[in-house]
Amino acid sequence: MGRDEESRPFFERVSGERIRRGKRRCADDFRGVISAHSTEASSSEEPCAVIPHAGVCGGAVGQLAVLPLWPDQTTTIRSKMAKNFQDDDREEAMITLFGLYKDETEGRSGVDAFLKLDGKTVPFELKTTSQGSVTTVRDFGPDHILKWKDKHWLIGFFIKGREYYKYDSPSMMENWIKSKEEYIASDFRLAKLVPAKISLEDMYHIIGKKDVYTYDDAKAVQKRQYEKEQYLQLQDMRKGYSSGRMLEIVKDRAEYLIERGSTLNNPHIPFTYFDGWTEITKNHAGQLRVMVREYFEG
Repeated sequence: MGRDEESRPFFERVSGERIRRGKRRCADDFRGVISAHSTEASSSEEPCAVIPHAGVCGGAVGQLAVLPLWPDQTTTIRSKMAKNFQDDDREEAMITLFGLYKDETEGRSGVDAFLKLDGKTVPFELKTTSQGSVTTVRDFGPDHILKWKDKHWLIGFFIKGREYYKYDSPSMMENWIKSKEEYIASDFRLAKLVPAKISLEDMYHIIGKKDVYTYDDAKAVQKRQYEKEQYLQLQDMRKGYSSGRMLEIVKDRAEYLIERGSTLNNPHIPFTYFDGWTEITKNHAGQLRVMVREYFEG
């Protein structure tokens, strides 16, 4: 390995090739999207359609029209795709750098990585940032509060040419998580209290009064929140629902809507939250294990 190669940050050395592959995948996927649009529009007969098609365009039957993507649209699509590949590769590089492992059965909503230490299996949330503040999740709610209660965090900072990492124990993250829990708490209490106040008269005003409500009536209320099997299981009359059962469905929908509106959209952890915390810049795997042991010995 040459001197220039040794001086490059770990992320660039370990995952540089993955990033290059990711960018190639990004370009291939982008071309695939264009190709898919072409196939989808191949049967179009609209004159001068704005996507490639084999229809009639200016009298040229069967000729491929040009897709008029604006330059900024192309740049935005490619930038977003490349960023996703980069985030994934940075997480993979962190797993290697810190000697963690990934349970391949876990989805994106599960655990990012685990650390085996002194007979313990320690779950980790991995995050990276190039902006300072750290993004978290869409639709932050009570489920995430429970999920993160005992989780350890490892955050990679890639800012202005510097690369360093910070370990955050559950107790170190507790104040931020608690602040978000308090912020949404009253909204979720409303989600429990308000639906209970809905009466039969309220329901009749919303969906009308019937002796028997049908499957379609129930689905018009709950949309796709229930699977078909659940809709059928809830029927308490022959091929339908009584007023009482339909009221339960309406209340359930009201609770869902209030809870859905009470979640936070990707709350950021401010850069200043991590002030004074130890930067990990060398002996990454060893230093992490020392810090985790200190937490448990606490």
